[in-house]
Amino acid sequence: AGTPTHLPTAPSTAPAPVRMGPDSNAFSMSPGPVPTAANRTNPTTVRAAPLSAPSASPAPLRARPAPAAAAAPVRQISPAQSPYELAAYQGALARESYRVLYPEIENGAQVSLAAKRVEMRNAPTVADWKRLLSGANPAFSKAAAVLERRAEVLRGETRVLDPFESPHTQKAAVFGLQAGLEKILSLYGM
Repeated sequence: AGTPTHLPTAPSTAPAPVRMGPDSNAFSMSPGPVPTAANRTNPTTVRAAPLSAPSASPAPLRARPAPAAAAAPVRQISPAQSPYELAAYQGALARESYRVLYPEIENGAQVSLAAKRVEMRNAPTVADWKRLLSGANPAFSKAAAVLERRAEVLRGETRVLDPFESPHTQKAAVFGLQAGLEKILSLYGM
């Protein structure tokens, strides 16, 4: 459905590389004469400017400016080691979440889950997601514990290289668990 953004959409107007002479391995973007000993020029000699005598009074040293208010250090997160496996892990957790939670949601429990939906979606870790699920309705505490353990097991089964505690793995797990719950809530029109 269209050309991917990393592929060119129109033919390039840049000239094709041209081989430089039979004895050369060099490539050039424009054809030109083959350099030979006859058409090489000698480089001009570079002359240094004369040094001036040191001044009698050296320039005063300036004080270093005061640092601005110290901002909180920005924590750099390294890229995920296995992005494709994380996507598969997220999908597996969505299916697992749906399978475990679907039979548990009954008698208006979906209303309390819908009320916590935004908080659960923004949970930074699986443990926080589990806490929010159990907080929405105490009847879900056993299912939440099962899903937390399944999140650990599925990470190994889907061959995710990132450790379970890494932010990438945690966020993928939360997105997967929440996707299964969102699918159930959509069945109830929420």
